[in-house]
Amino acid sequence: MSFFHFRQSAHTQSAPSSNNDRNAFTLIELLVVIAIIGVLVGLLLPAVQQAREAARRNACGNNMKQIGLAVHNYLDINQEEFPAATWYLGRGKKGHRDRGSPFVSLLPFIEQLALHSNLDHSNTAAHVFNQRPNGNGTPQLQKIVLSGLVCPSDSSTGIVPKGIRGEDVAFSNYRANGGPMNAGPGGNSHAGGCSTNYNGYRPRSGVGNPNYNKIFYEGASTGNASPAGCFHRNGTIIDSNGAQIKLASIKMKDITDGLSTTILFGENRWECSAQTRDTWSKSQSYDRSNTLFPINYDSCIAGGPANANWKAASADALAKAKALGKTGCEVSHNWRTERGFKSQHPGVVTVMMADGSVHTISESVDHFLFNRLGCRADLLVASVSSL
Repeated sequence: MSFFHFRQSAHTQSAPSSNNDRNAFTLIELLVVIAIIGVLVGLLLPAVQQAREAARRNACGNNMKQIGLAVHNYLDINQEEFPAATWYLGRGKKGHRDRGSPFVSLLPFIEQLALHSNLDHSNTAAHVFNQRPNGNGTPQLQKIVLSGLVCPSDSSTGIVPKGIRGEDVAFSNYRANGGPMNAGPGGNSHAGGCSTNYNGYRPRSGVGNPNYNKIFYEGASTGNASPAGCFHRNGTIIDSNGAQIKLASIKMKDITDGLSTTILFGENRWECSAQTRDTWSKSQSYDRSNTLFPINYDSCIAGGPANANWKAASADALAKAKALGKTGCEVSHNWRTERGFKSQHPGVVTVMMADGSVHTISESVDHFLFNRLGCRADLLVASVSSL
């Protein structure tokens, strides 16, 4: 008998297969496995989401670091004077043209030299935000997204979504710090106003004289326009003869509380601020965030439709707020509460100090200390590590 025949015989003599042999999972076993996998996914998903948000927050901080580098490079060649807007006193004046927000001045320092070079900055040119730097038929500057100005945690792609006033324009999540600006009750009456008054948090001790409100003055005077923060909107206007008139300036030397203890930029959200929804390139609407209001203050009810003027959009947002049992304080068109620093990062906001360092600050921070960081020269020095 050959080996092959022996193996064949052995096989034929083996016990026949039973009908009870199991060739697959039973339904109950399959359901148990699926349930176990579901539990594991449920346990792991929060950790995955936290890891993703940590990565997005890190990328957001890197964006802000690049802005800080751009600001310091700009300061190096501009006599240590911060870039300013060109709007406030220029509005309504014959011959005035919007020359752009501080971000327009920073374009050459954020790898956008070509974009800046293709803009017409002469006094007879069209408003900068309306220009088409890449040629006829290409988007206006106000619709060009700069990825470095958009936080990765933001819920949009850098363009304001359709359906609300301000749709289809490119915005910036990073807002300059105006310090603890005066923010009494009121604001936009068409948005319902707001009775909340945070002026008690404005740092006053250390100044010690009745001229406090003149030292940090946001009004229309060229002689004493001086914000509590490092940025202002009283920059330069162009008169009817084409001459440039400088209205106010803030320099490095004016940050007497220290560069590492003064906020330069922070975050805001397009959903929660009509000013943030406006284009990053426009000077005439340029304003700054305000440390007076608590971090992540909920002012995220927006009005529409897209073609509404600001009064109609404000009224629409107010109607939505009242339908939810809220007041005008929660409306993103309220000129007071919308200015607070806000982010999509849970419980915190990212800020960049005047020395270029980037930090996250908890929304539960001591509000007096936070406003000391917001003011550049109140003689009340606080450090980020003390928060």
